Amino acid sequence: MPAAPCQLEPHPPPPQEEDDPPQDEEDPQEDEDPHDDEPPPPPSHQLRLRGLPV
Repeated sequence: MPAAPCQLEPHPPPPQEEDDPPQDEEDPQEDEDPHDDEPPPPPSHQLRLRGLPV
């Protein structure tokens, strides 16, 4: 049972994780730019027909 408290301790964000959110905010912006220039990806069923991993 002492393992349970150990698993709960990492949940509060340590100082290192506080630096990560700004990087995560930049990722969505980078993902939006290609979507604006490139056509939307084909539906998953089309990818399956092509044999590409979904």
